[in-house]
Amino acid sequence: MGLNFNKNIKIFLFAILFIFGIGTIYALAVGVPEEYARMSQDSLLTALHRNGYWEAKVDSTKNDTIFVSLGKPVIVESLDVVHSDSFSVSLEGKIFIAIGDTVKSAKIFSQQEQFVSLLENSGYPFASCTTAVNVSEREKYIGVFLKFIVEGGNFVRLQCLNAKVDGKTKQSVIAHLMLFHPDEIYRQKYIDAGAQRLRRVGIVALLGNPYPALDPKGEWTLVVKAKDLPTTSISGVLGYADDVLSGDFEFSAKNIFGTGRATTFSIYASEADRQVELSYREPFIASANIAPQLYSYWEKHDSTYFRREHKLGVEFPLSFEIDGYVGFITSRTSPGTAGASLSQSESFGLEGQIKFSTLDNPLLPRKGFYANGSATAEYIHRWGNEDIEEPGSKGEASALAAIPLAKWLSLWAKVAGSGWLAPILPPQTDWKFLGGWENLRGYRENQFSGSRLVWASAEPRIILQNTFHIFPFVDFGAFRDNEKWNTKIGYGGGIEYFFGTGVFSIEYGIGEDRTFSSGLLHFGIRMAM
Repeated sequence: MGLNFNKNIKIFLFAILFIFGIGTIYALAVGVPEEYARMSQDSLLTALHRNGYWEAKVDSTKNDTIFVSLGKPVIVESLDVVHSDSFSVSLEGKIFIAIGDTVKSAKIFSQQEQFVSLLENSGYPFASCTTAVNVSEREKYIGVFLKFIVEGGNFVRLQCLNAKVDGKTKQSVIAHLMLFHPDEIYRQKYIDAGAQRLRRVGIVALLGNPYPALDPKGEWTLVVKAKDLPTTSISGVLGYADDVLSGDFEFSAKNIFGTGRATTFSIYASEADRQVELSYREPFIASANIAPQLYSYWEKHDSTYFRREHKLGVEFPLSFEIDGYVGFITSRTSPGTAGASLSQSESFGLEGQIKFSTLDNPLLPRKGFYANGSATAEYIHRWGNEDIEEPGSKGEASALAAIPLAKWLSLWAKVAGSGWLAPILPPQTDWKFLGGWENLRGYRENQFSGSRLVWASAEPRIILQNTFHIFPFVDFGAFRDNEKWNTKIGYGGGIEYFFGTGVFSIEYGIGEDRTFSSGLLHFGIRMAM
């Protein structure tokens, strides 16, 4: 009895779908090219007319079949490009419509956009293009003469940038972040790339697209309208897991008094670890896009050792999406009362870094790609229980791909690695840590350490709002100890919320030796990717 009822329900649902669908969808259109054979009657003629069949008409319909007469196809018989202005750039090489092509409205619009884009990137931001069409009746086709009429408008050479900011951010900061240079020919692609670069920094929100305008002196300026974003935050997080209490305090400012200067100060403390970080960054020097940076790090690992690391360098743009960094790095490690068997060590050398980003949002992107790689070349001296002088090198790399799958769904794929390249097995005081909310979330903070680390994760992000994400995750981590590589896998879920200056995360992770009820709850705040 139940089986027959289910079968009847399926037949009824199919009938309802058929009744409501047959009014607009037909199974087959006869007499048209294959790509139009299964198109709804409401849109069939419109599609045919747009694609070069101006005489197409429906002769009749019968059951689920539409009978169509195409008539003569419309063919490009000749074409020309005319303009009243004297351009410094040729348009001839940009014509992709050819004699004998079927006339398609979409292709004509694309040709117009091609001309306008070429001029917009050659100093003509007010360029436009229209198309005149003359028709001649032929025996087997309708011949069309296309005339593209291109107008360039004013030639623009930008003398300065005029930033109208609702807030304290200075005009010079906007200009440097957009990589704007005075007395340059207007190029739309550079303006768009500069605007996107400004968005990625996350200190102002653009109120519309930048545009050219004449100032009172009669000179062309680039007008940028923006509004300050909150860029200063004070945050603290207290965590408890496996009878271990940990705390974190951070102060961050990305745009001090509207100058673009940035600084961070953070303290992390747990039963075994004490960490302090301090950084400072100037946005530029005079008229040069060179950003000096200072970084200091202190760590006390229980009573085993005390470590200090300091960096001084400069960051500089290589393109709108790529930034480079070179600097000096030095460190010193001293054994504690429980580390009498350890040697003291010091190192100094050079560090280089490359960053690449096309993310559409600096902190909670929906799409784009981010990559960051750095390497050092160092001189290392160890003394105490041993006296060794040797060259050293370590590297670090990370990447994020944000792939939009739907309006409300994006897939994040992350991978990162760090560690020593030489020597292969340095002392454990120089090892890197793995575990916690920043990478392997099913395990305690800094639960594992190794001379080299690799981790990766996949996160399908459900985007409830641009400022609120919910996501499950799967993490993979590997670390190299004195003997071999070890691997760990974890999974869980979390939420992230953008609160104006950073992203607050709550994540619940489950590792290999934990059940669902004994997972670890992590809290964290991040100010960058």
